[in-house]
Amino acid sequence: MSYIKPNTPANSLLVAMMFMNGLDERLTLEDLADGRLLKKVRGGYKPHVQVKDFFFKGSDRRLILTRDGAEYIYNQYVNSQLVMRADWDGSFTSKSELKQKIADYKRVNLRGEHG
Repeated sequence: MSYIKPNTPANSLLVAMMFMNGLDERLTLEDLADGRLLKKVRGGYKPHVQVKDFFFKGSDRRLILTRDGAEYIYNQYVNSQLVMRADWDGSFTSKSELKQKIADYKRVNLRGEHG
């Protein structure tokens, strides 16, 4: 199940999570909210005020990651700190594969848009 809406920027947390093998997106979002990285709001999530300038650009619900935010989330993922699906095969998406999948997503879904 994906939380991606049309025209979601390629550098969004949600896009990155979509391409991380085995990640349970819904439970990870809830866990990140419990850990005070995100704040649950009506209709979704937004960056928690304490981390928004370091991990996220802006304070909107699109959850645009900074470079530090992307590194943090990826490191949490490969160190098994994020919630994985019960049917996960145990393999992680490599950083280079993740970058390629996000670039492909951007090319196909965001023609003419910068993000």
